[in-house]
Amino acid sequence: MTRTKRIFLRGFITVQLNALLDLASVTGSNQYSPRWEGPPSSILLPWGQLAAADVLVAAVGLASTQNLSSFPSPQPTSPSTTTYF
Repeated sequence: MTRTKRIFLRGFITVQLNALLDLASVTGSNQYSPRWEGPPSSILLPWGQLAAADVLVAAVGLASTQNLSSFPSPQPTSPSTTTYF
């Protein structure tokens, strides 16, 4: 994979993770809503958990990949300023 593609994928996964953690997670829990634009649903919906699992697994894989520390961090594209990587 080229360096450009790795940078793009890191940015894409980071944006998805930030949306999941900032807008779709129920505060104080490991419950994720299928509504990623917010606010999260207070009802546990299985398809929200399944969608979150894909992003969380990708983020774990990204965090464990070596040589990404030298890549620039993506700029936030939403009102959130929280970056988890």
